[in-house]
Amino acid sequence: MQINHIAFVMDGNGRWASQRGKSRKYGHKKGVEALKKVLQSLKFYNISMASFYAFSTENWKRPKEEIDALFSMMKQYLKNTETELLNNDIKLNVLGRREGLPLDLIESIKKAEELTKSCKSHTVNLMINYGSRAEICDAFNKAIKEGETFIDEKKLSDYLYTAYMPDPDIIVRTGGDMRLSNFMLYQGAYSELIFTNYYWPEINKMRIKEILDEFSKRKRRFGALDNK
Repeated sequence: MQINHIAFVMDGNGRWASQRGKSRKYGHKKGVEALKKVLQSLKFYNISMASFYAFSTENWKRPKEEIDALFSMMKQYLKNTETELLNNDIKLNVLGRREGLPLDLIESIKKAEELTKSCKSHTVNLMINYGSRAEICDAFNKAIKEGETFIDEKKLSDYLYTAYMPDPDIIVRTGGDMRLSNFMLYQGAYSELIFTNYYWPEINKMRIKEILDEFSKRKRRFGALDNK
């Protein structure tokens, strides 16, 4: 089956680091390296779009030192991957609420999005300060401001951060927990869910292949009867 969109809940950086006697900051650093490995797999497996849950609206509850380190790494990541994104014809979108993010990170986001806006082969969505419930509320509020008096599923989809993007075929969560944690709740209505026991820093090309092999075994019925 062709995969148009794969999404990842990147969980377990801190626990992976703790098990090795390292700091949570070190775990997040390795998580960024894992993200790069997954990006390299997009072209190899001909996947046109990938979304990554990088920082949730609930992550603000973490210690300030950890949050600051995360934002610093995100800024550095955006700066370091601009050339790689362009060379691989990858368009970057950053989805989520930008209010409250550091100004220098917002500027880095704008620059990366502007540089890659004409890329067409692949699309990468980084979800920063993202929460699905917040996204749905923002969609309704935007619709109200624009004078909408009735919202159907099509209109609601057009007001989401992911407007005009395909829904994810697969949502993968690493780290052993079997929940979506407020990630793409609307878009993932018929996504195939895959939960792994290994942590995000341990993902690699081989494990991406295992995920795709598992997906190929699934029967996607979208509510229809399967008479076979």
